[in-house]
Amino acid sequence: MKRFVNMALMIGVVMLLIAGCSSNKENGTASDSPPASSSSASASTAEPSGSSSEAHPGRPAEFKKIKMLSLGDESARMKEFLADINVKLKEEINTELEIQYVPWSAYGSGQQIDLMLASGQDFDFTFTDPTWLNQLVQKKVAYDLTDLVEPYMADLKKNLTPEHFEQFTIGGKLYAIPMGYSPLSANSYSISVRKDLMDEVGVKSISTIDELYNFATLVKAKHPDMYATPNTPSFVQPYIRGLSDQNYTWDEVSKYFLTDENSAEGNLVSFVDSPEFKAQADFFRKMYENNLISKDILTNKAATKDLFTSGKYMWMQGRSGGNNLIEVLPQLKENVPNAELYEVMFAPEKPKIKTGYASTAVMVPAYSKNADRVAMLLNLMQKDRENFLFFVYGIQDKDYKIVNDKVEKINKDELMFQWALFNVNYPVYESTLPDDFIAINKSWDEGAVASKMFGFSLVLEPVKVQKVKLDAVFDERIKPILAGVISYDKGFKKAKAEMEAAGWNEYFAEVQKQYKAFRATKQ
Repeated sequence: MKRFVNMALMIGVVMLLIAGCSSNKENGTASDSPPASSSSASASTAEPSGSSSEAHPGRPAEFKKIKMLSLGDESARMKEFLADINVKLKEEINTELEIQYVPWSAYGSGQQIDLMLASGQDFDFTFTDPTWLNQLVQKKVAYDLTDLVEPYMADLKKNLTPEHFEQFTIGGKLYAIPMGYSPLSANSYSISVRKDLMDEVGVKSISTIDELYNFATLVKAKHPDMYATPNTPSFVQPYIRGLSDQNYTWDEVSKYFLTDENSAEGNLVSFVDSPEFKAQADFFRKMYENNLISKDILTNKAATKDLFTSGKYMWMQGRSGGNNLIEVLPQLKENVPNAELYEVMFAPEKPKIKTGYASTAVMVPAYSKNADRVAMLLNLMQKDRENFLFFVYGIQDKDYKIVNDKVEKINKDELMFQWALFNVNYPVYESTLPDDFIAINKSWDEGAVASKMFGFSLVLEPVKVQKVKLDAVFDERIKPILAGVISYDKGFKKAKAEMEAAGWNEYFAEVQKQYKAFRATKQ
């Protein structure tokens, strides 16, 4: 997962999370979790007349404790606020929440949480993403939540969309509960350019790749120590929009393919064999040869955001919803006080494509006995604006105030993750956010359409050996070409030969077979 908490006080994105192909893996393997009816039996037992259930219909009679595995560090205020949360949970769903915090590095395939799930360690829910969830389902460690939607997720269904649930549905079964509804279309389709540098060199606008290159050369002439961008091998989509007449989408998770969004079937195209691959390679080679790309582009392990906000780069990868205005610009201004950002999206006539709908989701271990309470908790969090404000910002007039319909924070400590729970159906913005960002964020998803690949992710088992070998070739041979470090003419034939030796043809055929089967269900 891309570390989505970098946006903890921001609107929506992830990387993380997102990043990747969405999940409805039609070929996924079912979990061995017990039937939902057995785990939720106690929740169906009504309380006597005169109890809290009269004020809160559906409140279960039996009291239960549930445990969340969260990420990062617990703030001082959150440690206190959990008691307030549990007063609310006791009253509304007769439940008590415990939160265990683990490092961000614990997240993902092969990491600490993965090992905890495999060994059956005691917790009831944690964050997930479509790609990792697919692996967890195939390992049979994810709970089948399908039968819990109707009885326990009414408010989630009302305030999210069917696509939110589809994103985490595998083989017709729901294996994660979606959270949040942020503007996520066209994520990483744009670039955030230093507007202050544009003003300095007299560039009023940038709408083509040639204009971007001209801007870079003008800045380089004035600032020889600056480079164009720290993003290259993992940053393809914006340049494809500017270099191709086709309506293709690409993302780092399915990095070997382009999705043809204009074709009825959403055909997959081999990226490395496409004219678009060569065009991007040639563009970055030209920048590399003219010292616009740093020579350590492939070896510098610093985070992209940290590199860009150092003030040494001209542009970086954009984010959906205009999030770099709040996620990146404040840190950049610490080093360059007069810095401003200008969002560039090439080929604006092409539609914005959505590859995901939910900000994130939570999965329940297959062995948990409390899946019904997890569903109730998530439903409560997304019930309405009042509950969003409570879980994210705390107690009104103690932790925050509402001023001109914006949140003015009194408590600066983080509580529940804002980016995870933000919902466009009851948008709440902080007083520190500029009005231009809010305007962009509110209208960002207008006209957006779902990708033809939305809901698909590969079941790797038939080609897992080939995938490991191909990834090694990609890192060693393909990335240097995309970054301009090695020219296309010099490096491509060798790279393609090694891909074929690694099993490219078998891999491509298997992906095409699974994808065609998936698309057949959408007709």
